[in-house]
Amino acid sequence: MPAAAQRLRTGQGEQAPELRVLVVHKELNHRVFECAELWQYLRGLAGADAGGRLAIEATDCRRVYRVHIDERRADAVVAGPLVRVLRRSYDVAIAFGPLPWYHLVVALAVRARGAPVAFFPLALLTEDFARGSWFVGRGRAFRSAKPAMVRSLAWGWNRLARVICCASAEEARQSRFPARKVVLVPWPVPDSELAEAALAAGRISRRGDGPVALVSRYDPWRKGFDRVAAWLERHGDALPRPAALLLAPDDHEHAPETRARLLDLEARGLLEWDRHSSGRALLGQLARCRGVVLLSRWEGQPRAIREALLAGLPAIVTPSCNLAELFSVLGGGLVVSGDDPGEIDQAFRALERLRLDPDGVRGALDPHRLGTFLLGVLTATAEGRPVPVRSYYDTLTEEATSA
Repeated sequence: MPAAAQRLRTGQGEQAPELRVLVVHKELNHRVFECAELWQYLRGLAGADAGGRLAIEATDCRRVYRVHIDERRADAVVAGPLVRVLRRSYDVAIAFGPLPWYHLVVALAVRARGAPVAFFPLALLTEDFARGSWFVGRGRAFRSAKPAMVRSLAWGWNRLARVICCASAEEARQSRFPARKVVLVPWPVPDSELAEAALAAGRISRRGDGPVALVSRYDPWRKGFDRVAAWLERHGDALPRPAALLLAPDDHEHAPETRARLLDLEARGLLEWDRHSSGRALLGQLARCRGVVLLSRWEGQPRAIREALLAGLPAIVTPSCNLAELFSVLGGGLVVSGDDPGEIDQAFRALERLRLDPDGVRGALDPHRLGTFLLGVLTATAEGRPVPVRSYYDTLTEEATSA
């Protein structure tokens, strides 16, 4: 047991922190995409740390930083070179993401010093990811080897980590992680302009007979633009005009075949393509819609969907969006096969009747509430005890039942 954990149990060294945590993530200081989610988790942990129990350090695998978080700011102050990791005693390490490879090296170094590892794979070890992701344009040799590479990484992290935090049972199943190690934890409220606007606005007034919105960066194959096109092409004669509102930039060079289909649907009036709105401006566009759709082939827990849920818009998603557990507790979502236009069409028509309480979403994805749960997971892991509750979603179900 690490020295700090021994002090926690024995009471020796009253000035020592009770729980020393090392966070590992290469893009620690970029604070975009999954790194922004990392900082939301850390904000939640700091908010749950009412007694000042936590001492958080973080590394980008080049330097080690001291992390200071309060309601106004989150700072990572350089504390020393990476070798500091080999000189410090931590109670537990949190590794966010299986790549790059030196995440694994740093986690192994911490493990060798006696600290257990909690691992967030960020959906990067699933079968869906192994089959494609954004690498669809890479060479045949890479695509052929990628499934084996992903499985090897999953095997290595499974051997190393004591606890593996997945967004859903679907992610854990596709990654082949054993149930005894898996803890289900959703991704938090996004740190974004649109999420901030949705939180400030409360429930927006949506149009039950409006189109469905697809909000995305221009990543057509992974995000399922072609699947939306297939639904519109198959059922267009019976659909309103427009049936879909695409909120994404345009790219004249990327995925030209899918782009040609979208342009044809735009010309037919089935698709409206807003190429310019972003950030807070998206909220007004979402208010025109009955809900949102994302037919991804691979996802974590998509930011665009969480932002829409915060505004009270229901969603149509694929299983790989890892939202089934959240929908089972809160409602407001339909999980469909992205390759079945008929199933998508039924879900589109059902959105008008679907209701969602944005306050419930905000409470469920609140970083402080998530931080309280994670603090329990980390404390149990550091002390070598079983995690008391293995699914955050169970806490939401218990709360709904007691209410």
